[in-house]
This record gives sequence, structure tokens and C-alpha cells, in this order.
Amino acid sequence: MDPAARNLYRATSPEYMEDGTPKVTIPSHVLLQGIENQKEYVLGQFYRCSPPPNGLIHAVLNRIWGRKCKIFMRKLDGSRFLFHIPDASTRAWVFQRGIWHVDDCLMFVAPLSDAETFDLLEISTILVWVTLKNIPHRLYSIPGISHIASGLGAPMATYKSRLDPSLMGEAKILVEVELSKAFPPRIAAADKRGNISMVNVEYAWIPAVCGDCGQLGHKASRCLHPHLPNEKVTQLV
Repeated sequence: MDPAARNLYRATSPEYMEDGTPKVTIPSHVLLQGIENQKEYVLGQFYRCSPPPNGLIHAVLNRIWGRKCKIFMRKLDGSRFLFHIPDASTRAWVFQRGIWHVDDCLMFVAPLSDAETFDLLEISTILVWVTLKNIPHRLYSIPGISHIASGLGAPMATYKSRLDPSLMGEAKILVEVELSKAFPPRIAAADKRGNISMVNVEYAWIPAVCGDCGQLGHKASRCLHPHLPNEKVTQLV
């Protein structure tokens, strides 16, 4: 072959085991290097559910993440997957959000370097984008929206750093909500005189709840627990 095209080399000479198997000793500095371009890999793990089909995961995440680069995927063990995302800004966005969903199944993401310590924690809250509509003009301010959104959970940020004057009465915000509570479709904003204004709430996404086990983050068709059909009870007359 063309010597200029060669990118591998004879790194060491093998020893031989008793059965003739060649054995090579790997230096510590080589072990520390790990996977080439390791920072470009993202580890994903589904939360307490049977993962969707590989083809569906690949198609959905390429549609969401693949605007600047093509996403390659490899299944590891159980519910863990390895994704190659060569674009740095896309990886930063994926890590910033932290939790994604495919076919109503929650998937956590982490850098590949955290693979040994990547444990799923119990989820009690989740960040959700919501749009508040019909906000009274006198409450269309950061303090006013903060008070209204407190009815949902802990308000985190508006979609834009400043409120858009062309969208008076409407605001897209990020809220940390408790999963043990309902996702109300409206909030009642009341003053000390008893006047009440109803503010409508639209959710960008609400996590699925399994109808079989009651756990958050997957639907019944992805549940790891065996489905127990309802028993028919025959009454003797």
C-alpha cells in the first residue's frame, strides 16, 4: 500500500500464553487516551422503560439534533445508547437540556467520560416550556409573570431575555414543575380586592405516565413490568 496512507504502526511485540495466544501489554498512557475524539460522543440512557426500536430512535434524534451534523448511533447494553455528535454547539445544546424524549420515553444524556458514574436518579421535578396566554396588561412584566408562573412551580426564565412588546399578554417561559402535581390548563391570578383574571397555560410537552405501573416517563407499551390483564369475576346467582 501507499506508505503515505498508512496511519497504524507496529506498537509492540507480543508475548505468548501457554496455549499460544498472543498477549500484548497496553501502556498506561494509551489507556488514558480512550476512544478517539471521545468528547464527540454522548451517552444516552432511557428511564425505566423498554427502549423504542433503534430505527425510531435514530430517525427522531437525527431530525431533532441533526440540523448541523449527521448523528450516528450504537446500542450498548440494556437501555443505554452511544451517539456520535461531531458538532460542538449541538452537543452543548443536548447536554444543556439533559433530558429528551423519544416515543414518550424519557432519555437522560451525559458525556461518554461519565459512563462509569452515570446513574439515574429519582425524578421529582422536570423543566417544561409553557406559554402563558391572556396575561393582564398590568401583569405583563417580569415580576408579574413570576407571580403567575409560581402557580405552576419554580419559574426559571423567559424564552427571550426581554418581554416582546409585540406579544403583549403572551409569554413563553421555562418552569420547573413537580411531577407529583397535575399540569393545570389555567392559573387564577387574584388581587387583594378579590378580582380574578384567568391565565391560560399551554405546555410544549407533558411527560407520559404509564397506565400499568403509574411511573413517569413511558407509556404502557414500553413498560418493563409485565402487563396484568383484568381478571373477569363471575358472580354465582
